[in-house]
Amino acid sequence: MIEQVHDINVVDQQTQATALHFAALRSVTGLIDRLEQREDLDYLVQDRQGRYPSELAWEISGNEELGAMLHIELFEHFIGFFQYP
Repeated sequence: MIEQVHDINVVDQQTQATALHFAALRSVTGLIDRLEQREDLDYLVQDRQGRYPSELAWEISGNEELGAMLHIELFEHFIGFFQYP
């Protein structure tokens, strides 16, 4: 089903959170694994309070391992954003 979603990074109008934010908040690792299969998954989206999914995993769900993994992905995508062809 995730493969059929046109925009995997669509944000909730109220919270500005994505599916990745909600999955990180609840530590739904199975969903995160499925989301990560999409090349267009954006780890750099911040919610209305300026938080990345990795921060929600650490601060709200208390899942340090998941938070660290998402933070590494965030960093790698951030660095890739500034690389020149």
